[in-house]
Amino acid sequence: MRQSAHSGWHPTRENASQRRRSRRHIAILVTLFIASGGCQRQNRAAPAGEQEIQSLVNVRGVRVLLADRSPAIHLRVTGPFTIGNLAGDTVVRGPRADWARLTVDGTRQLRLGNRPLGTGTLELSPERDGTIELSFSQTARPVSPRRYAGRLRISINAAGNPRIINFVDIETYVACVLPAELFPHFEQEAFRAQSVAVRTYVLYQMAQRAHSTHDVRATEASQVYPGIRTGAVAGRAREATQFTKGIVATWTSPEGERLFCTFYSACCGGRTQDVANCRTDVPSIPPLTGGVTCSCPKIATSYAWKPVRMSKREFTDRLVSRYPAMKGLGRIEDIQTVGRTSWGRPTVFRLSGGSVAHQDLKAEDLRLAIGSRTLRSSNFKTHAGRDDFEFFDGRGFGHGMGMCQWGMQEMALSGRSAAAILKHYYPTMNLTRAY
Repeated sequence: MRQSAHSGWHPTRENASQRRRSRRHIAILVTLFIASGGCQRQNRAAPAGEQEIQSLVNVRGVRVLLADRSPAIHLRVTGPFTIGNLAGDTVVRGPRADWARLTVDGTRQLRLGNRPLGTGTLELSPERDGTIELSFSQTARPVSPRRYAGRLRISINAAGNPRIINFVDIETYVACVLPAELFPHFEQEAFRAQSVAVRTYVLYQMAQRAHSTHDVRATEASQVYPGIRTGAVAGRAREATQFTKGIVATWTSPEGERLFCTFYSACCGGRTQDVANCRTDVPSIPPLTGGVTCSCPKIATSYAWKPVRMSKREFTDRLVSRYPAMKGLGRIEDIQTVGRTSWGRPTVFRLSGGSVAHQDLKAEDLRLAIGSRTLRSSNFKTHAGRDDFEFFDGRGFGHGMGMCQWGMQEMALSGRSAAAILKHYYPTMNLTRAY
């Protein structure tokens, strides 16, 4: 690992004025009073170099939605386990569970293989060293199984499919996400910076979704969570998670320190953009206003992408599938950029049909409607042919908000610390120990 004079984790040792300001941050005033039974507050002496705050402890586990669209899921438990209902009654207990398909039968009853489990919500809890394995393949036998820590909550959704939520502690969740969100060769300071972003993001979602059935999904819709990983990259992820344990990103709001949604993307294309360009449900606060210059073009393999050609009919069908109200435009015939950032990134596209009718759409919404892998970012130019569109001169990969992962890697290669990386991409943020 590259070391430098900047290395080391010093959340508040930037300068004297910041230290004085940090001492005023006597509490992290985040709405995390969502633990079962309530959060408990506990005072403890702060380690040298960290701000003294009241710690929030016993924060509940993360609720990760693993599946709700598959009619059948292969399940195995490698050691002793219990399946019980929410009333505390035991439905099944065994020394292990060999591979079996979890399904919903015609009477809307959960079944594990040939064993009926009932119609209510269940919890599967491994005991001692048992682990849970799931395969989401629809083949007769499990393919590419994944291992999960914690416990599962199993229910039936409105479509009649099994719904599985993994309850896992925060630090385990962070360590599992890191290998899926970063390339294995990234520098350790990049892993450490990413661990803070991942932890802050999920805690923010937990606060926002306290009354929902789950906090995050296991996909790119939230953060990629593939369960327990092994090997060298998993070890590096655990080191980064342990090194930054309990550290989160906050900003000084008028009401005091608050968590914020620590967005990140693979490659911003040279400059990050304001969250307001993409989202209406997240406030545009100082750490998320964008405009941060990034060196990702120096090393990012995903910086420039090849032109994409798509028929106007397919483009229209994909758009209408996501936004049915646009069906009234007929086949989309033209795309014009009517909103840009000060450095030229499109923020709003105007879509015109066969008549004079048109409709404006946020650039990021258009990208997601067409496909986030088809159009790798919203930073592109367009050309309308007779029957197709060409998207060319594309730059970046992802929404471009918050931290740029390839830029983060370039900074780490240059000897910058995780703290410096985070403060570069989230201007005015503070690093705070939440627990």
